[in-house]
Amino acid sequence: TVQLTVNVNPIDCAYLRYSEGDASTSVYFDPNNPNPTYFQKTISRQINKGMHRIEAIPISDNIIFDNWSGSINSSDNPFILEANSSINLVANFLTFGRIYVDINGLGTTKIEKELDKTTKILNVVITAIPPSSGEYEFSGWTGDYESNENPIKLTLNSNNTKNIFVTANFIKLPKESNPPKILLFTFEPQEVDVKDSAKTITFSAHATDESGISEYYP
Repeated sequence: TVQLTVNVNPIDCAYLRYSEGDASTSVYFDPNNPNPTYFQKTISRQINKGMHRIEAIPISDNIIFDNWSGSINSSDNPFILEANSSINLVANFLTFGRIYVDINGLGTTKIEKELDKTTKILNVVITAIPPSSGEYEFSGWTGDYESNENPIKLTLNSNNTKNIFVTANFIKLPKESNPPKILLFTFEPQEVDVKDSAKTITFSAHATDESGISEYYP
């Protein structure tokens, strides 16, 4: 056997999953029945030589895995390691401010996050989605970030853990009036004699829409 030691940095920001064997043969952690041996914030134990699977799981969504350091350097998580000698690992995480999104009106939002491994910058894209009924439309963002663009992109630095509060505003659209479509429009009289310039001629008309309703216009 060999010694396996795994810690988390910053401390207490994540849990560790450990199982013996590679990804295809391991019996993974059961979240409904946590066993302290396989779900803890630090690991220090004797393990058999061979393949092992280790995963670091952040305790909240504003904590993002960065890399493994120590005996082995890797950005893979979960990580499959081959233990032939004692191993000392550290799971490194970056902590960012939380983003709280409120909704004013009727609609939803979608949040997508991507970490730039080089700059340690977290790019967050938030999209406002009006309901499919078409009754509401997106009208803009308010709060800590004000914009009429959709989606918006927020750039977060791990050195700044200030929380961000934004509101997606949706306004109700007025109902459209749909006047009847006129299919037939007739005049009476259809022919007149205009030789007598002093004669007054009065027209009347009927308009018939697609539902068959006829209106009289004198």
